Amino acid sequence: MTTAREKLYEEMVALVTTPAPAGAEAEMRKIMSRYRVQTKPGVDVAPGSTARDALGERLLELWRAPPPDAKQKIGTAIDEFRMQLKSSSSPPSPAWEKQERVGSPRG
Repeated sequence: MTTAREKLYEEMVALVTTPAPAGAEAEMRKIMSRYRVQTKPGVDVAPGSTARDALGERLLELWRAPPPDAKQKIGTAIDEFRMQLKSSSSPPSPAWEKQERVGSPRG
């Protein structure tokens, strides 16, 4: 199974092979919206910015002006963050439904 980091890495490596279009910011927001992102200890983000936004900005910069070692820079940027793929919305689990019913009054 592919991890969220591996998936984002592969997606970004494919993206930097093409020039960033005029709507690159919107495309990056769309990509990043599929992930839950947290900073690792020791990684600072700008005040008022989220970890997802900070990572998205770093990756957007690499997409707009890919350096010769783009793959390594993408990997380094991603490694500074913890992440998970967001799950698609699904119905509540049966355990949750049972838990709700336990405390409910019965008439």
